[in-house]
Amino acid sequence: QNNYYAVPAMMKADDADYEAMLEKARQAMEAYAQQYDWFDTVFEENGQKGLKDILGIVVVPAMYDELESYNYLHAIPCAAVRKGDYWGLVKRDGSGDVVLDCEYECVCYEPWTCRYMAKKNGKWGLVNSQGTFLAPCCFDKMSRPMNGFIVIENEGKYGLVTLDGLFVEPIYDDVQTELGELCQVTLAGEQGWLDENGQFTKEEDKAAIGAWE
Repeated sequence: QNNYYAVPAMMKADDADYEAMLEKARQAMEAYAQQYDWFDTVFEENGQKGLKDILGIVVVPAMYDELESYNYLHAIPCAAVRKGDYWGLVKRDGSGDVVLDCEYECVCYEPWTCRYMAKKNGKWGLVNSQGTFLAPCCFDKMSRPMNGFIVIENEGKYGLVTLDGLFVEPIYDDVQTELGELCQVTLAGEQGWLDENGQFTKEEDKAAIGAWE
């Protein structure tokens, strides 16, 4: 039921029609899925907006000027909402509980981290679905995730946030996060690595932060 590669028991991997049958099954699955709108629906009550899921259940009460709708397949725990000029976060469980007050210039879901990027006073930060900031809103730039890291920049210096929440302050002249390699950093002209606590080390045997499959 969940595996579109399932084929009749008599089929074998070396049968001439095996790949064609798999492709036909894949196309049938995609055609079936595309019959449905998998996104939340924005609805209005008394001039305010809320969200309903694909079953028509209210997940965010109608209390906001604008909301972001999401693909239901991602099971996103919170919704970005706007009151006036500013954005915040509320739970998508129908309770209306506020996770972040509407005091941010931008709040957007980042699917590769399952977290939210927030901008306040022109500075970016990274927050989880409980409203805890993994990186405070004090950075000029915050990259899209790449090889398991978000690179942060402030006043020409670089740091990073790992996808499990380790925060490395932007004090480095350069940060390299190549796939399959230990992270290399440059501090005051000296090259080194990051230990398990995200601290600078010149000893490669203490390097612990890297970008792996």
